Amino acid sequence: MLLNSSALTAIQVFIYERDQAPFKALFFAGDRAADLLQVKVSDILCFLDNSGFLFNHIWTKSLKSGDANVFAFKRSSNKSVCPVQGLEIYFNICKLLGIKLAPGFLFRSVTKSNSVSPFFLESAAAQARLKAYTSVLGKHLSGDRFTIHGFRSGAVVSLALEGVSLHEIMDHTTTSSNRLSTRQERQLNWRTCLWKQESRTSVLTVERVFVRHFQVNRTGLST
Repeated sequence: MLLNSSALTAIQVFIYERDQAPFKALFFAGDRAADLLQVKVSDILCFLDNSGFLFNHIWTKSLKSGDANVFAFKRSSNKSVCPVQGLEIYFNICKLLGIKLAPGFLFRSVTKSNSVSPFFLESAAAQARLKAYTSVLGKHLSGDRFTIHGFRSGAVVSLALEGVSLHEIMDHTTTSSNRLSTRQERQLNWRTCLWKQESRTSVLTVERVFVRHFQVNRTGLST
């Protein structure tokens, strides 16, 4: 466990566990980073059977009318990429470190003085964190540029590969029909065909980012 590593400070432990939680959530939610990162603890409910979480946030880029964007995370048998497991670890770490998240923002930023702030983690900061991880992994990845937006794109393509209809994908990612241009639809179809021809091992996964990072270098990233 991270807490057993004497090489990591408390704030570094917080940062590592905070980072993995939204990265996993972004991929499975297909949500915009700027929207998901502004979710508050009060926007989340736990299922009574402890099988997952229900997210509900209203004001987003796609939901100007005030319609709610509701989606659920269900527990997965693959704990390395399970968004529920990722959130639970994050909650437990915050509890152990005495960091109170409720009722404020779920994913908190860190100040220059290395303390947890009451403000949300901005998408630019999350992108910088992702870049830090991928730069360390370097040779272990199939590409050379990964973005926060790529989690959303990856969710769309992954759903398409599993045979989910375009209408259902649009509904899941809160993309209205007037926002999805013919060009974007052609790109989606092209990417789907291309990815079907490639090995699935070439796709960047959250598991590869985090598992391999801790194998390569547990202390090489700054806070």
